[in-house]
Amino acid sequence: MPYKFKKIFTTILLAALSLAPAVLAENRLMSAWHKTDYSQARAHILQATNQNISLAVEINIIENYKTYWMSPGSTGVPPLADIMGENIVRNSAKISFPWPHKYIDKYGETWGYKDRVVLFINVDRSQASQNTELDLAFDYAVCDQICLPEHAQFKLSLDGGNLGKTMSALKFGAFSRQVSQEIKPQNSVIKSAALSTSQQLVLNLKTALNQDLFITDNQHRFYQHSATDLNQKTYNLHGMAVKNADKKLALTIHYATPNGYFHTKMQAK
Repeated sequence: MPYKFKKIFTTILLAALSLAPAVLAENRLMSAWHKTDYSQARAHILQATNQNISLAVEINIIENYKTYWMSPGSTGVPPLADIMGENIVRNSAKISFPWPHKYIDKYGETWGYKDRVVLFINVDRSQASQNTELDLAFDYAVCDQICLPEHAQFKLSLDGGNLGKTMSALKFGAFSRQVSQEIKPQNSVIKSAALSTSQQLVLNLKTALNQDLFITDNQHRFYQHSATDLNQKTYNLHGMAVKNADKKLALTIHYATPNGYFHTKMQAK
């Protein structure tokens, strides 16, 4: 090999070897794809600060199929995540969802996502200074005429210490900006929540909304109200009949405004 080409080859080889640890480190923060005929999914570590680790599951879905939000609506099942590992606090994983789309077909009304979605997961580690191996079990469904359950097992690894935002965290910004942020009741557009004499939920708003309201209660029931009147500030949810035993009904109310997506917690009185 002529000296000139040998020198060029050596330079390229050394550069590749110097990048190898960075590439390996990045790959430990991103799982392999879980692929089926109807979808593919993979997990990413996005950031680690003190005891908290931020992750994401990226899901691509074939045409006409969809996956579901935290409440699926008439049919379907919501995604579930379970994370294990020696340095992981058990049962600490919590999924955050971008704002859902509404789909209506002959089977009813459902809420979820088509084409592509990124779901976000926060989990706690016991010791921030220790290395962490994460074994993420992720269950979700993709549905069209039929609903197909999917189970993915992702393996990720994180060195001890804090980790700044990865390239995946920056890439998924459009989805993370659609996750609802908790807002205090006094700052919410929801003025009050009350139970009528017929035990139905009545919401009073400070400002009318042009998107649907989604409501969960402390008994894991779910309710939705379609916003059809841009001047409507009082919602009487006729479909939400509450039993007399429910003296203290704790609600989480999700709503969208031109300024973003929010949820507020309050008690119906």
